[in-house]
Formats: sequence, structure tokens, C-alpha cells
Amino acid sequence: MYVNDYRFIGIGSRIMFGVMTGNAYIDAKATFSDLNDGKEIGERIYNTSSTAWAGIFATMTPGQVDVIGHQVFAELKSAK
Repeated sequence: MYVNDYRFIGIGSRIMFGVMTGNAYIDAKATFSDLNDGKEIGERIYNTSSTAWAGIFATMTPGQVDVIGHQVFAELKSAK
């Protein structure tokens, strides 16, 4: 997993300061490789972002990391 860019905003910041905290985002790329020979099988880009307009209910960085993790493992599971 390569993280090209991100803006971390914690849940506490969003609750305390609301829309003034701005948007959280993650720009990342996952590269999938064969564990036997190291050959690259493919890659996928994962981008997430929140919107300040969602207020304190917007998904902040910790939640976005969880979403990306679930997506990666779902793809690995479906590739069987």
C-alpha cells in the first residue's frame, strides 16, 4: 500500500470544530503481488474523502482507513 497524499482529521476534531476542520482524504494505491514469485498481479487506486457539509457525521480519517482495509480484503477474498 502506497499512500500518495492524505489529510488526517480525527473524530474529536470534527466533533469539537465541525465544518471548520475541513475535509479528510486519502489518496492511496495498493499493489497486489504473488507471494510465491513476487510477480505483480495488479494494482488498484483507493481514494476517499469526506465533506465538511456532512458536519460531525462525516467519516474521518480513521473510518476511511477502515473502509480501504475492508475493500482490499474483499477484493482478495473474491480473487480466490
